[in-house]
Amino acid sequence: PPTNTKTTMSWNVFLACWTCVLVEFLLKMIFRRARPPTNTKTMFILAESYSMPSGHTLRAWCLVALCWYLGGDGVKSLAVGWGLLVALSRVGLGRHYPADVMLGAIAGFAWGAWLVSIGFFGETHNLGRVCTVLSSAFTTNVRSEL
Repeated sequence: PPTNTKTTMSWNVFLACWTCVLVEFLLKMIFRRARPPTNTKTMFILAESYSMPSGHTLRAWCLVALCWYLGGDGVKSLAVGWGLLVALSRVGLGRHYPADVMLGAIAGFAWGAWLVSIGFFGETHNLGRVCTVLSSAFTTNVRSEL
């Protein structure tokens, strides 16, 4: 794991974006919503043939949440503006319905906020912390169901 603070933060932001891909995949497999008829691009990956949620918007709003935590007021405003532009572009390009980008924004911001709340952006590489928290939540829920 990296030891430099800037390198560590960059690494954790990179990992946060990749964990967003997993969140996106799971949500797409749950909703399985077809893309709008205006979408003419051929898709090769199963999950990418589905529309809900917008993965671009989900990752953008995860980063908005991180900027909200890490940045000052100017950074927060820029991040929110950028997140809105990403969401609007997905609808404008005909790749998603408005509800797809709304779910993407909500899920992305919630995921980013959750990563911050569990201390993912501390001074060390924290992917293990995400796995530990998720596995303990899963085993607790499974035990309570039995």
